[in-house]
Amino acid sequence: MAELVIVNYDAGNIRSVERAVSVCGGTPVLSSDPEVISSANLLILPGVGAFGKCISALRSKNLDKPILDYVRSGKPILGICVGMQMLFDGSWEFGFHKGLGLIPGEVKRVPEESADGTSHRVPHVTWQELEPKHQPWDDSVLDGIHFGASCYFIHSYAAFVKDENDVLATCSYNGVELCAAVRRGNLYGLQFHPEKSGSVGLKIISNFISLNEAQ
Repeated sequence: MAELVIVNYDAGNIRSVERAVSVCGGTPVLSSDPEVISSANLLILPGVGAFGKCISALRSKNLDKPILDYVRSGKPILGICVGMQMLFDGSWEFGFHKGLGLIPGEVKRVPEESADGTSHRVPHVTWQELEPKHQPWDDSVLDGIHFGASCYFIHSYAAFVKDENDVLATCSYNGVELCAAVRRGNLYGLQFHPEKSGSVGLKIISNFISLNEAQ
């Protein structure tokens, strides 16, 4: 049985994620084999680019069902960037595309105006501070991360969560609150890239790896 599997569906920055997991002491397995995915102990779903392209690539390789089977088993999954977005009901990026439906909510374009009504740049590309929302960070992938720690974001679309209790952390883009991290039971999602977020990101990945020991 593979311990930590990174879903390989030709639509994610899997090599940088793989290196980060290795630095944190994990032994990652890159796989597009449904049996390997469904039998993993830990699962990472990366994603870079447009939502529609990513979800289509995932479904074309028939990997959506094994991921759903894995989630139903109660084992931890971590979605990164578009990988997080695919956990939701769907996205409005270049038309509506149905997601995996694991977390209620939809993915919509980052607002193009700041809180004071002035225009700001989209995509949102910057280091941004993480702020707490409704869930405690203890015993989650953000355990030990201090409020206000900065992580690297690069995205034009963001998750708008139906149940705010699913929000683990937010960030403020010129006063506009954006969802930065979610947790719903055994599901975790990060809008930012932990593999590109220095020591903070590596701590988050280490926390995810340690969830295997807590099962």
